[in-house]
Amino acid sequence: MMFKILHISDIHYQYSYLEYTLEHAESENFNLIIVSGDLECDFVAETLANTKTRVYAIPGNLDDKYIVDLMNEYGISIKGEIVKAENYYILGYSSDIYEKVELENQRTGNPARG
Repeated sequence: MMFKILHISDIHYQYSYLEYTLEHAESENFNLIIVSGDLECDFVAETLANTKTRVYAIPGNLDDKYIVDLMNEYGISIKGEIVKAENYYILGYSSDIYEKVELENQRTGNPARG
């Protein structure tokens, strides 16, 4: 049996896109959905958490603390984790350039914000 992974990102507030995508994932028997950021609202996080297909998500640069906390609460966030899905390992690595610039500014004492 083939293990099928669907990757999506930048959902933002596009509810109809999300609903269509999740219906497609179910009808095409995807085993896993990976979301790489920018959920942006609680409706998206909740909808992903309640889908029949397993979801792993990594926060994006527009996902604030509230959304990240919801992702953790719903058990869909894998930021900083390695998870195994069938014979695959998935690394929840975030390379948010804004975070890197902010950390560098703090380190060097630069008052500019990234």
